[in-house]
Amino acid sequence: MDMLVELRDLIIAQMGDQHHTYVQAAQVIGVTDGALHHFIKGTYKGIGVEMCLKLAKYLGVPGGMVLRMAGHEDIAALLEDIKSEPDDIYTRELAKVIDQLDPVHKLAIIENARSMAKIFRDTTPKYIGGKDGPATT
Repeated sequence: MDMLVELRDLIIAQMGDQHHTYVQAAQVIGVTDGALHHFIKGTYKGIGVEMCLKLAKYLGVPGGMVLRMAGHEDIAALLEDIKSEPDDIYTRELAKVIDQLDPVHKLAIIENARSMAKIFRDTTPKYIGGKDGPATT
């Protein structure tokens, strides 16, 4: 599948997940609704680096991933050269696991991790302290 088509599909899915119209999504992303509409419909000839980074933020994925999907491999490589190592041991381990995957599979893992995190947040009891000891809510 063409990477731009995949990127469009991801944006459409995110708009659906967030219940965003073109106008609402464009406002959140920081672009005009016309630019977003033309990109999604495929009438936009390409997207620039700035829009890629805004889309990455909207999708909650690394900027380099969207840059590569949009054909900006050189800029993505520059970003990777200047990024710092994650401080969190869990983030470093996850990065090692997915480092060798292509952007589509990386994105699939990220989407699955988000879903799993939501399930854990929604189903894990919250502990509150009290004079009688911990209790759950």
